[in-house]
Amino acid sequence: MNISAAQLHGTKMAGRLDQQTRNSLGIKTPEEIQAKIDKEGEKELQRLAGQLLTLRGIPFVHLSTRVRESAGWPDLTFSLNGHFIAVELKTKAGKLSEDQIGTLTKLVSSPSRAQCHVCRTFVQFMAILDGGGVVVPDETLWKREIKKESGS
Repeated sequence: MNISAAQLHGTKMAGRLDQQTRNSLGIKTPEEIQAKIDKEGEKELQRLAGQLLTLRGIPFVHLSTRVRESAGWPDLTFSLNGHFIAVELKTKAGKLSEDQIGTLTKLVSSPSRAQCHVCRTFVQFMAILDGGGVVVPDETLWKREIKKESGS
């Protein structure tokens, strides 16, 4: 079985390669990726998530805040294994806005029954893709975020 560098990038298997080999192939471990996100912020998480979707051949939409028609639209939307996925990417300290909570609530209750997620790490984002779009049935991550932020 042949495995490409794109398939190893960001996986635990990448950590089994020595640093020199990883550098020559442009492969990073999940920890190396997260360290860069922690240093550079949410835009880096957005960039890397988009890059991973591209590497895996998954078409997606990422609208910059300048072109969004409504406030609160998720950072990434895509379809995976028949599921409509909406992902809001936040740093560990980032908070969901009221508009984001409202939009995620509408999307999950719409006829599309979107799978809505809030990802604070690259590993969380990879789990959505590796799980085929379904990470936490009936108790999606964004609901946990709302509860955490409201203190309930």
